[in-house]
Amino acid sequence: MYNHILIIGATGSGKTTLAKRLSSILSTPQKSTDDFQYTNHFQTKFSEKERDSKLKKFLQNKKWIIDGVQAKPWVYPIFKKAEIIIMLRTNRIKLIYRLIKRFLEEKKKKKDKELRDLIKLLYWSQMYKFDNYKKHIKLASKFNKKIIFLDNGKEIENFIHSISI
Repeated sequence: MYNHILIIGATGSGKTTLAKRLSSILSTPQKSTDDFQYTNHFQTKFSEKERDSKLKKFLQNKKWIIDGVQAKPWVYPIFKKAEIIIMLRTNRIKLIYRLIKRFLEEKKKKKDKELRDLIKLLYWSQMYKFDNYKKHIKLASKFNKKIIFLDNGKEIENFIHSISI
């Protein structure tokens, strides 16, 4: 089985949900690329040096699962070390639904959530296919990595079942 798993996809595609499920099944530590970039729920950004240091340390684990949407050079070591890349290709309507639902749930908890935050997330979720999707495909090719494409809930469940046998 795989010891180093990278899960990529658009904002709202279910990357973190899948990563957490796999982490539980495989007893493997899991992080989002956001965990290396931000502290205090996106309030503060780590310095590049601190981010890179945290990432380097995490990549030294015997096993790990990382999920994220980033395609900038700082994530290249993740692509290089990943044994498999899982790409979630959730349809656009489902992305919109999930992001609105998430926003409304977070708004109930924190009154300071602003509509512009939702608009940004909706924009980036829709732009993924035209930007980071292509970059992710190139990165996987550059590092000669196998990509498993999962397009819907049934495919995700089948994949989870296949690794938990």
